[in-house]
Amino acid sequence: MKSVLREGFLSNALNYVVLYKLISRMIKPIKKTKAFELGIVDEKGKILRKRRKLKTKEEKDALTRLDIFVFNLKRVLGPLGRSKLANIVGALYLLKEQDNLEMFDDEENRFVLVESRYSSFVESLSREDYLFIEEIANAVGDGSNVAGLTGEPPVDLKKKKKKDKKKEQKNNLVEGKTQEIPRRNIKALIGKAKSSIINKNITIRSIANQIEKTLRRKYDIEISIEKSSKVASGSIIINAYYDPENDKNGEDVPIQIELKVSDPEILLNLDNYLWNKFSNELADAIQHEYLHMSQYRNRGFVKTSEYKPKVTKEIKDFYNAKVYLGNSDEIEAYALNISSELLNKYRTKQKTIANVKRLDKSLFTASPNLFAYFMAFNFDSRHPVIRKLLKKVLLYIESQRPSRN
Repeated sequence: MKSVLREGFLSNALNYVVLYKLISRMIKPIKKTKAFELGIVDEKGKILRKRRKLKTKEEKDALTRLDIFVFNLKRVLGPLGRSKLANIVGALYLLKEQDNLEMFDDEENRFVLVESRYSSFVESLSREDYLFIEEIANAVGDGSNVAGLTGEPPVDLKKKKKKDKKKEQKNNLVEGKTQEIPRRNIKALIGKAKSSIINKNITIRSIANQIEKTLRRKYDIEISIEKSSKVASGSIIINAYYDPENDKNGEDVPIQIELKVSDPEILLNLDNYLWNKFSNELADAIQHEYLHMSQYRNRGFVKTSEYKPKVTKEIKDFYNAKVYLGNSDEIEAYALNISSELLNKYRTKQKTIANVKRLDKSLFTASPNLFAYFMAFNFDSRHPVIRKLLKKVLLYIESQRPSRN
């Protein structure tokens, strides 16, 4: 089977909202729930009053079907720790299996991160949800313990020499960065198709054809459409692929963009806001895949070694998520995307770099991709994957121009 690197940028975050709500309820102590205050459940989550016997709206709102599921699940899980539970389900929340079941044989292709901009998700958050995110951000600290940013931890001298030797051997991979295609160049080219798409009643198939025609002026990219019943009507999921074997042998187009939709013939009318959102996600996907192309070409199309996390394989999805996110190519490619997200938020390099170095709490709402990495790696700012990611982010911030949109 060919090794195809696959990423996706989702335009509908509804599923993540629901799962996020579940996570919030799972880690909230039973004694702090409204159901406990109203005497509907006891301190262990046992339901004392059946839902059909509840009378007031307040009582019914305190014991929804989701709440019943959570209370029962908590009782089954028993002593599993709150923080560990948050890490496990948090990682699963931030990752989504592909719709195409044929891809499941190749573990490298199974997961995609949440979209770079998730307005539907943000708009759904309640005050309690924001407090939860703030609590997580506070646990990360101010960034003073991020190795490589403000100092290294004390280590044994002999161990340090061995460590320094290994670092020297891998210096080009860890400390440098692969040259990227400037995002502004991709955006400028995509923008040439804007006048023929924006504020017009146009099918998704026509949008795809127009975008491909424009991109082919400069980039070797092919756009395809896949129909899926799992995609909401009017929504578009952008998946991007890079095939090293096609690139090496010149057999086919090495980079493909797949627009997954409910119906290719449905009419859309994109206003300026929706166009900017769509073109931003498309530019991120193209930049990400072209970086993978450069990575493979620079090392003679040799595949990188698989990252092996020190976690149990019993929780398969959690383990595979770390394997995927810990891959050195993915760390670098997502660092590039994260740098774009942060520059788009903070506007200036100086402010962006300062916020990264001190791990400002606002980073996690500015960059869902960064939030995904921290959640998957237990919010451990000293984890080797996180340390490497942050270093790469800083390198790409230095080389990029702040976005204007």
